[in-house]
Amino acid sequence: MAYIISYGVKPFGAVAFGQLIDAYGRKKILLITTFLMTIATATIGLLPLNISNAYQWGALFGCRIIQGLSISGEFSTAIIMAVEQGGKRPAFFGSMAFVGGSMGLLFANFSIFLLLNFTPHEQMIQYGWRIPFLISTFFWLILFMIRNNIDDITPTKNLMREGMRDLVTSQKRALANVFIISSLSASAFYLTFIFMPTFLSATLSLHSHQTAVLITLICLVIYIIALPLGGLLADTIGVARQIKISAFLYLVFAYGSFAMITSLNSLGCLIVLILFAVIQALLNSALPAFMVTQFDQMQRGKALAISYNISLTLFGGLMPYLILTNGIHLNPGVPISICAALTLIIMHMGR
Repeated sequence: MAYIISYGVKPFGAVAFGQLIDAYGRKKILLITTFLMTIATATIGLLPLNISNAYQWGALFGCRIIQGLSISGEFSTAIIMAVEQGGKRPAFFGSMAFVGGSMGLLFANFSIFLLLNFTPHEQMIQYGWRIPFLISTFFWLILFMIRNNIDDITPTKNLMREGMRDLVTSQKRALANVFIISSLSASAFYLTFIFMPTFLSATLSLHSHQTAVLITLICLVIYIIALPLGGLLADTIGVARQIKISAFLYLVFAYGSFAMITSLNSLGCLIVLILFAVIQALLNSALPAFMVTQFDQMQRGKALAISYNISLTLFGGLMPYLILTNGIHLNPGVPISICAALTLIIMHMGR
């Protein structure tokens, strides 16, 4: 339930922070969201083991809500800043936003892998689960200091002459295009990297949780390495062309790969997921530059709020959760393939 709440509030946080991004600049909002995320993460790591009263439950849900609100504003801001400061290499610098987010996921999975393998079950239940939260708090503090030294090239304040309704009216097609392509990115990324350990161990009962986490870790490393390379490629061959290539590859491989994965051993699963990691890197290295350049500088916060963040909530949070935890016997490649087909259609129409 806490997981669903953190994703359910993302659109609201995205809309609120999106308007603030356009009104007061990127850096201020980035620092605010970083601070809120640090406080919420530290608080969860310090909560009692056995939550026994309404105040403690309220603290847990409150922290998850703050995390959901903060990340929705933080990632949009990071994407916009990276592309805007990218100069002649917007895709390369935009890919760094995904590198940063994926590094956090990598460290989280690595810490879980170590704890599962070297911490007795009783100690894991008693205090081991707190370690990733407290370590991540330390990294959030370092991140806050780094971000405080970033120059913000956008105006410090905008009169916000165009509101959310005006944006939707004037930019319907661009918003729809970003929503569809972001849905492909979100569904593929979350199924490949976030839910895969649960899918392989709990849903399919194919591997131990330790093995599933290790497979995900290896794929994440390959994905992170491939992201900047994909950014350089997108700056060379064109962002739109690279998005088409990655969508075509997902359309060809997604359904069959997930259908086949039930009969594969650990090495076979690893090979399939490495393929997915490379395709995802091709898509996500081009996606930030595509999204940001669709809109005017003073519309970008609001635009990503109602396109990218809503697709992230629906296809990155809710859809994989329903498939993998509620007995919905649907090949995860189906939604990925549908999003890939729609992406190819809208990219073809936009020529």
